[in-house]
Amino acid sequence: VTSYKLQSNKGYLLIELMVAISVFVIGVLGFVGLLSNSLSLNREVADKFTANYLAAEGIELTKNLVDANILDGGAWNTGNGGSFNGNKCFEIDYTSNSSDSMKFNPCNNNSVAPNFLRYSSSAGYNYSIGNNTPFYRYVRVSPVAGAGNDQIKVESVVAWQGRGNSQNQITLEDYFFNPL
Repeated sequence: VTSYKLQSNKGYLLIELMVAISVFVIGVLGFVGLLSNSLSLNREVADKFTANYLAAEGIELTKNLVDANILDGGAWNTGNGGSFNGNKCFEIDYTSNSSDSMKFNPCNNNSVAPNFLRYSSSAGYNYSIGNNTPFYRYVRVSPVAGAGNDQIKVESVVAWQGRGNSQNQITLEDYFFNPL
């Protein structure tokens, strides 16, 4: 009678072990899935932060160009590509503090920047050296209705392809006034 009870209890240890392993594996897989999703969302937030920084830099570079025009004695509302008094779209970057190194090139006809920004640890974000990034940046400059030559609207747009092939875009806007 006793040996019969021992034999019937032998299978319970194996079943308990399988249940415990199953619960452990499900817990670990849930944690790994949560960690993976968290890392992916972290990347998305980092991309938005970088895009916001790049858009703000586009506004600042345009302001630097306006300031350089004033210091050089030229018209305040011109760029290397001509007057800002028209709906124009430009890629803009600089590689040093000199206004001579600032590049202000027309975009394509669709007002979309044709070139990826590149990143180099020595030069930062630019169009000429470093590794490609997922970011495009362009600055759109247009006159303000009724302001004549005394005010321009500057929009800095950064676009990139994000998580799940989503198309993302950040647009910052500022207005510049004739200081003279």
